[in-house]
This record gives sequence, structure tokens and C-alpha cells, in this order.
Amino acid sequence: MRISYKSEQELNPENINLAVEKVAPFGVDVCSGVCSLGDLDESKLRSFFENLNF
Repeated sequence: MRISYKSEQELNPENINLAVEKVAPFGVDVCSGVCSLGDLDESKLRSFFENLNF
């Protein structure tokens, strides 16, 4: 069974670990949490994946 869950805040490098621990999602949509001025921010994206513990 699939259940959709929407977070009240965007996922970003600072909160991804807590979100994954609490919800244990199959996947995440993270675009706005790693963008700056409407474009993907390489530094934020790199930090996001460095902070994501599997």
C-alpha cells in the first residue's frame, strides 16, 4: 500500500535526516530545498546528499 505524505516544510540539508528517520520514505522530492534564486544550488545539493545517512 502506498501512502502519500507532504511535509509542512521543504526538505533541505538541515532537516533531511530527521525527516527520513521519522517517516522512512521510499523517496523524497527536494527541489525547492536545494535551489537558490530558482536554480539548483550545487553547494546545497552536495550538502543535502552528504547529510543524508542511509
